[in-house]
Amino acid sequence: RPPRGPSNLGGLTRPSSAVSVKAGGGEEDAAEAGLLSLHVPGVGSEAQALPSSSAPAPPSPPSPFTHHGFIIPNYGEPTRVLRSTLSALATHPGARGRYAVMLAMEGAEAGCEAKAAGLVAEFGPAFADLAWSVHTLAPGESPGKAANVNSAARALVARATTGSDGGVGLGSGPSVATPSSLCLTVMDADAQVAPLYIASLDAAAAASPDPASRIYAAPILFERNAGAVPVFTRVHDAMWAAMAAQNLASSTGIGFPISNYSLSAALAVRVGWWDTHADAIGEDLHMFVKCFFATHGAVRLAPLLGAPSNMLNLQASSYGGTLWARAVQAERHARGVADFAYAAAAAVRGWRRLPVWPTCVLLAKLLEAQLLPSVAPLYMGLAGGVAVGMVRVGAVSPDAYGPAATAALARIPWLGGAG
Repeated sequence: RPPRGPSNLGGLTRPSSAVSVKAGGGEEDAAEAGLLSLHVPGVGSEAQALPSSSAPAPPSPPSPFTHHGFIIPNYGEPTRVLRSTLSALATHPGARGRYAVMLAMEGAEAGCEAKAAGLVAEFGPAFADLAWSVHTLAPGESPGKAANVNSAARALVARATTGSDGGVGLGSGPSVATPSSLCLTVMDADAQVAPLYIASLDAAAAASPDPASRIYAAPILFERNAGAVPVFTRVHDAMWAAMAAQNLASSTGIGFPISNYSLSAALAVRVGWWDTHADAIGEDLHMFVKCFFATHGAVRLAPLLGAPSNMLNLQASSYGGTLWARAVQAERHARGVADFAYAAAAAVRGWRRLPVWPTCVLLAKLLEAQLLPSVAPLYMGLAGGVAVGMVRVGAVSPDAYGPAATAALARIPWLGGAG
């Protein structure tokens, strides 16, 4: 997208679609908060606490990532939600010295630049760099998160690395940001990422023999407004989060990030950034698959199992509207089945240079990722029915399922409960 006229900030000329307010100082916060708990007006009750590590940690190797870039794609998100997301990031101890944040706005949203400018003015001093980009759909691009992330990631890397496209640059001397030392984290607009996520990421990268060939991902939780959405939405999202979590841990290192994930800017550059065509609608899973084949099977997933991100259940203004919105979202997720055809074609083309077993595991996991969301509700219902039936016939004591399940079973009238 051609610039719509220059904007001069601090002596640097840059497109008006990316505006930055530099932090007043580069000192990091003195101490890391023990808990992160934020209230988001209008979208649910008090946010669940996100744990962070406040206990002294043993010395560890320095992270290869001296700086972190955060890409927050959004379209039509309420300002209060984006403010909550930025507030969570601002609590991180390294935010003022190491974080470059890019608000990835969509040009199709009226007033998006005014909204971004207000957030930059409010939160700019909390980060080393806070800017926004405006994505305009290009010919051949499919509307959605992938195209916006691709545009914003290029803008962020250009700004954060010295001498790239007139960017502001992060760090100085030996600590200057480069694609190899800059880690990009893609996150949903409503995600609250705890300081422990970055601490775990840095530790995993330091321990990896090749941190640039890893994609880092953590489980996701839907606990911020779970009590305010229909039970069908709540249970479906809980199952979705559980399936996403089990996919992360694998002895082969093959798995798929969900919603929020991180990778080296050098890896993004190496594979040609994010795909923006219709088959890449599930940009998180698709990016892992693309990186795997582009590196001839070298890329692996590094799970950060102890640092989940807390997100909002999709919520509309009415009960029926919330169910419909979740159904539309599920339909979009189902379009990710195209990734199996993408991967199969890539495997056929590059079979001579690909490791056989990891490639087979990748294809099998792609099938699993598309089949489970369709059949899991049925099997979860059957499992619950079997559990209740075994209690009813006396084959199993309710106590076998734990206190919470026992209390729930006691409320079922036809099991002898009070109802």
